[in-house]
Amino acid sequence: FHLIYKVDIPDTQTGLRAFPLSSISELLNIRGFRYEYEQNMLIYLIKNFKNNISCININAVYKQKQVSYFKVFKDSISIVKCLFLKSN
Repeated sequence: FHLIYKVDIPDTQTGLRAFPLSSISELLNIRGFRYEYEQNMLIYLIKNFKNNISCININAVYKQKQVSYFKVFKDSISIVKCLFLKSN
């Protein structure tokens, strides 16, 4: 993400974000599902609000036997497609 958009976002797949209420209707119109949506949303925000984005570190708390829902091949392909198709 950083190589293409020149913005350092430490965890592009966190899913934990805060937005002003005024941007919610725009964010609801972004296409994608799961990790693809995360990438499309970040690309939209970078292109429209680059100077108003900040990252805050938080501690993640996981249950002992929590399973990841990330499908390595399928989700990775979706993320890479979004990055390269939207970067033009």
